[in-house]
Amino acid sequence: MFRPPPPDVDEYAFSDGQESSMNFKQAFEKEQAASATLCSDLEEERITVAIAAEEAMAMILQLQVEKASIEMEARQYQRILVEKSAYDVEEMDVLRESIVRREQEKRVLEKEVEAYRRNILLENELLEGEDAKMDAPQGHNIRSEDPMQMLRQLS
Repeated sequence: MFRPPPPDVDEYAFSDGQESSMNFKQAFEKEQAASATLCSDLEEERITVAIAAEEAMAMILQLQVEKASIEMEARQYQRILVEKSAYDVEEMDVLRESIVRREQEKRVLEKEVEAYRRNILLENELLEGEDAKMDAPQGHNIRSEDPMQMLRQLS
């Protein structure tokens, strides 16, 4: 495509036909060289932009993969926490039931100890009220206030 000469055409003299034809030819060649340089620069820029776009897309894809991995790991940790929480609640219920059962057993044993204590005190009072000449049997002469000792002596 032919372009008109640049505005500084004054350097080209149009005095004779041959000289002006040479000047136009030189101007045309300069324009073609400048145009080729611009096209080459434009192609380099296009390639550079394409490479940058590919790198950006690769980085975006990598970040998406990492994000998906992190989200999956977070969901897994959340499931583990929910399961652990449910397990802890069940374990607390079992422990509460165990405590309640042991407290009931403790109350039953305390009542048994109190009943043995009353029986021993009653037997001691009965034995003391009997004739002093009669000796009390050795196993029933218990005067301890320690319930464990009383139980040991009874058995």
